Amino acid sequence: MKSLFLIILVFCLSLLSGCMMPNPKEQIAVNEIKLVKEGYVHPEKGEQAPAVQATDQTGKQFDLSQALQNGPVLLFFYPANDTPNSTNQLRQLSRLQQEFTESGAGFSILAVNPAAGSKTAAYLDKEQISIPVLEDPGLRISQAYGCASSNGNTQMQERSVVGISPDGSIAFFQRRYFHRPPSIKLLLSEEYFNMPVE
Repeated sequence: MKSLFLIILVFCLSLLSGCMMPNPKEQIAVNEIKLVKEGYVHPEKGEQAPAVQATDQTGKQFDLSQALQNGPVLLFFYPANDTPNSTNQLRQLSRLQQEFTESGAGFSILAVNPAAGSKTAAYLDKEQISIPVLEDPGLRISQAYGCASSNGNTQMQERSVVGISPDGSIAFFQRRYFHRPPSIKLLLSEEYFNMPVE
């Protein structure tokens, strides 16, 4: 009898916890209203992507307009190195970039971070992560993409993912990180780059 009661109790608690879990998209929508008031205004889907010219952690120059000649570009804005979330997410994106490279698809994935390139390089080397990370010490790039405040009230960078189509327009903007682990199929889907899956 006790075991039956415990099974029913566990079942009821699991149902209740499912009802209480917040919807991530609803949370982001509510948070977006607050962020816009604070100056975090991002370019909308279909608008021209702001120009990006920066140096990555190895000192290599990156120019968005040149990268787009090879295919779509994904930018991942993250606030700090050496955190569990950043490490996990950069590892996922590194694996995804490797899959795109092996498939022969011209697809560039880069991260953007306010830290100095030398510190980022040491962190990536320690974690064995192979992805270009653009230096953005003054958050100039982050502000242009709505991932930092443009009104000067805060210097906090918001974790965000931005897709840019080969024509230079914004394919998608997503606050925080992917709701599901990113994959080639996910990125090429209608919700993201809306490209045919070969």
